[in-house]
Amino acid sequence: MPQLSWLAFASNMDRGVSQMDDDLTGVSWGDLTVMEQLGEGASGIISKAHRQNTAQQEVAVKLFKGELTTDGLPTDEMYACMAAGVHPNLVQVLGRIDSHPEQKRGLMLELIPSTFKTLASPPSLDTFTRDIYQPGTSFSRSKLAQIASGIAAAAAHLHSRGIMHGDLYAHNILVGPDKALLSDFGAATLYAKDYSDDAATIERLE
Repeated sequence: MPQLSWLAFASNMDRGVSQMDDDLTGVSWGDLTVMEQLGEGASGIISKAHRQNTAQQEVAVKLFKGELTTDGLPTDEMYACMAAGVHPNLVQVLGRIDSHPEQKRGLMLELIPSTFKTLASPPSLDTFTRDIYQPGTSFSRSKLAQIASGIAAAAAHLHSRGIMHGDLYAHNILVGPDKALLSDFGAATLYAKDYSDDAATIERLE
């Protein structure tokens, strides 16, 4: 078995990430009507919701569990999502959830169309180091180029903002008709771009 290693230091950040809360639009929990659950991960639960505005906007809401996970603290994921900004190959963050009755922290995200599918499933105990693709999975050369170029562009965008995704694998890639999206910042780490040698090393690891 190959030697496995990875770098994670999100909870040891020396940047003023607490200020990022002010950079996002606050969305009151009372303005959201939560519908069905879409998924659940180590850090939180994602549900479909309606935002009570003039357009009855359909969105996704992720509520963080507030517990230490194998990837780190959920607040680290939240700050990384906020710091990522806007990119066509990233799931867009629309706002920060405020006034939750149980004081839970959360984000309002764009709702990904059902035409997008996860590229693969996470590794199992049998595969361990490899994601699991459905039998018969295949793509044309042009589709592979579209997926690879889109995810590379997303990673380059994150690196330009001092963010290492930390889990850039097929199970965190959503593939749609026209583009691919990189999702799940649970293992993301913010790093200082000021230290060029360290930053370059981190980016090469990704």
